Amino acid sequence: MLLSIVTVVLNCVDTIERTIRSIIEQDCNNVEYIIIDGGSIDGTLDIIKKYEEKISYCISEPDNGIYYAMNKGINVSTGNWIAFMNGNDWYEPNIFDNILEILGNSTYDIVYGKVNKIENGQKKGYLGMCEEGDPEILHAGNLYCHQGLFIRKKLFDTLGLYDCKYKILADYDWILRAHTQGIN
Repeated sequence: MLLSIVTVVLNCVDTIERTIRSIIEQDCNNVEYIIIDGGSIDGTLDIIKKYEEKISYCISEPDNGIYYAMNKGINVSTGNWIAFMNGNDWYEPNIFDNILEILGNSTYDIVYGKVNKIENGQKKGYLGMCEEGDPEILHAGNLYCHQGLFIRKKLFDTLGLYDCKYKILADYDWILRAHTQGIN
């Protein structure tokens, strides 16, 4: 089983190295790492180039926003599962083996992990908490941030890609589509 991690980034010179290292330094071989850069001009590309041998695919070109870039990542990914990690976010060390075990044993098509909210270096709780057994609460607001979602890639064939007419919350729109289609 292969997990595709897609990082979308634009001008994140101060944070992209932490993001990249949080992925390539995981003790796991079943990961494809994709970076979609929107045409950074601040030195981000210089940092990405330092790690190019560990990156499966990278492209840098202007695009029409985060969801357009995420869709590009989906289209080039080859993994069974796909996850998104923005250029200013990161994974905790040594978690991919655990994640892959959960995904490998899962009967679900979407798996969500809690995402720590950190402000000024301090943990401020979790983002995206939904009470198990109460999926209808999804219609009250966006409860999942895409950094915590692991999605079977085949769902994008079934449900389509992110709708780029939304500049924000296209991920929420996609989750609502999944929910209304009965995706588990």
